[in-house]
Amino acid sequence: MFSIKFCSRKTVTLLLLLTFFVLLATLPYLPAEPQRSWWTMFMSNPQRNGVAPAGPTVPKVLWNYTDGAKHWGQPVVYKDRIVYGERNGYVRCLDEFTGEVLWEFAARGAIYSTPAVWESEDGKIYVFIGDYGNYFHALDFYTGEEIWSFETTGAIMSPPLVYNGKVYFGSKDQFVYALDAKTGEEIWRFETGGQVRGPGTLGDNLIYFASYDGKVYALKPDSGEKVWEFAVGGAPFGVTYDNGVVYVVGDISTGGSVVYALKADTGEVIWQTTIGKSLYNHPLVIPEGYVIVKEYKPNAKIIALDKNTGDVVWTFEGKGPFYQHVVYADGKLYFGTDLAILYCINASTGKQIWNLTVFGADVQDLSLADGILFVGSNDYKMYAIGTLPPALITISKPVEKGWTTSTFTVEWTVVGVGLDHIEIYLDNKLVASDISPTVAYYTLSDVSSGEHTITIRAVDKQGGISETSRTFKVDANVPQVSFKSPKPGETVASTTIRIEWTASDNESGIDKFEVYLDGKLVDETTNTFTVVTDVKEGPHTVIIKAFDKAGNVAEIEADFKVEIPFFTKYGQYIIALIIAAIILGALYYIAKGGKKKS
Repeated sequence: MFSIKFCSRKTVTLLLLLTFFVLLATLPYLPAEPQRSWWTMFMSNPQRNGVAPAGPTVPKVLWNYTDGAKHWGQPVVYKDRIVYGERNGYVRCLDEFTGEVLWEFAARGAIYSTPAVWESEDGKIYVFIGDYGNYFHALDFYTGEEIWSFETTGAIMSPPLVYNGKVYFGSKDQFVYALDAKTGEEIWRFETGGQVRGPGTLGDNLIYFASYDGKVYALKPDSGEKVWEFAVGGAPFGVTYDNGVVYVVGDISTGGSVVYALKADTGEVIWQTTIGKSLYNHPLVIPEGYVIVKEYKPNAKIIALDKNTGDVVWTFEGKGPFYQHVVYADGKLYFGTDLAILYCINASTGKQIWNLTVFGADVQDLSLADGILFVGSNDYKMYAIGTLPPALITISKPVEKGWTTSTFTVEWTVVGVGLDHIEIYLDNKLVASDISPTVAYYTLSDVSSGEHTITIRAVDKQGGISETSRTFKVDANVPQVSFKSPKPGETVASTTIRIEWTASDNESGIDKFEVYLDGKLVDETTNTFTVVTDVKEGPHTVIIKAFDKAGNVAEIEADFKVEIPFFTKYGQYIIALIIAAIILGALYYIAKGGKKKS
């Protein structure tokens, strides 16, 4: 007998791997979910590195919504919704794909911050945002209702950071705060020497805040204990973390600003580079290996620095001053200026790809999700720039060129974003509409025999259409089947029964037969006969089910009786008795005759 102890370790490993891949191959195919790219906080992630997988390739306005307000921070995007603050003091939630208003919340002061969206382990989704009325709010993501609020002693401009059940933010009262994200209870506060306007950043199990006292602080997230501080000078806004390094700019509106790369764990300087005057600079580290910073005036100047040395790689100069933040997707940089221009430039070379000038005033901070760029303008509108990608539709049933019955279920998968509904067409005729994009099947009935075409069409919220079709054949008739033996009511004089029938199907053809005796399946075959042995005497019922290749089923039934004739049943015993009697008689005669002779 085989024993694993006789196998080498390498052999056992190979056998286990082989078993795994065999099992994996037997798993059913599951369609891929659409790749969603949310933007749930300032600069997309806790490291504050505004990088998204995709952005708009065509500068097309998908929708715009007039909210009557001026804007400042980035919109955040999560689960088909965008949420943003307005300088009139409102927090607003819109449908990501149509701009339809879903809810609004009146804060206690103007909003100059970017919200953060956080989903807790129990599935509740929070929106966090601060206002210029000194309040920090937690709102319900789906309704906009306030869950809790926390009052500071200064205006709140700092975008929130959520980490390990705590929400962190700074205030113009010079403090950094850590609150319980679910309850709003204060856990700790840390005092700096100036206003804290920028976001908290996470990296190397530390959080980093810049203060207008000209310093960067590295703090322990659980206690607020200071690990290190570094004086960068000027008025630093935000810190970016990347692979053990933090990047920060000491903004100076007159003169030169200094860009620093610091060791994340110690604050030690790796390199520093001086650029022109800047405002609200937040470095962006991109996959090309560059740190992107900006100069404020007189024009929109983007500077790409080598992230390892700080050397200038390229520069780009647009029109108009700007303090807005730069975001990245798929080799492109996006930013807006005070002259109402939205730019898209090549991240490797700094060359302009396109610009968009549909805005009526300065273009504010941008965010990217699902390949769409969301931006507010001080023309009192929120814009979505880009196009909805086509949906990917796969029909799994009916099978291409295959057969089906006149009543059948169409099954499909749709992978896409911003979908509104599904439509079904049979031979170019609409047979079902307004099907939810979450539904993946629909049953059709009374379809005539012959070849047909089914089309699944996905319609997105902008009216865009994606569709796919499949040709198939319908067999609307069941097979023809009849008994040859045993015939209904027949008496069979044997316990071995040959069941035989005839069958035909002129459309899809016969696929198989199932034979049942007294309700029990005794054979599944492609032949038109079967033999059953050891059938007991008495009444019986045989059923033949004929399946065609479309799935139609015909069923016939016959009652018969097994009855063995008396002589057939007992003849051998009678003959044996007769033979025994003859032998006994002969023996008796011989014995009796022998006595007389003597």
